[in-house]
Amino acid sequence: MNCRVRVHPRCNGRAAHQHHRKLRSQGGTNDPDNLLGVCVLCHHEIHAHPAVSYEHGWLVKSWDDPATVPVHLACVVCDGFGCEFCPAVKEAA
Repeated sequence: MNCRVRVHPRCNGRAAHQHHRKLRSQGGTNDPDNLLGVCVLCHHEIHAHPAVSYEHGWLVKSWDDPATVPVHLACVVCDGFGCEFCPAVKEAA
């Protein structure tokens, strides 16, 4: 599985953690709308910079439903010469 945010400059692209957008301590569940596969470095970055993470939908306020909060996700563009990551794009949850 690929890292879904690719926010850290040294992201290796491999999701090693399941990040809860709405924290479990705030009632977050393991529903797919609440989970993002992220690498270790990006996971740390999300929690180290909460204002940016809320703005991008990587964190969700306790009163919000993750299914209704848009999230910026990294994408991969492939052509006949290989694949590369593009900037995060906003997707409806």
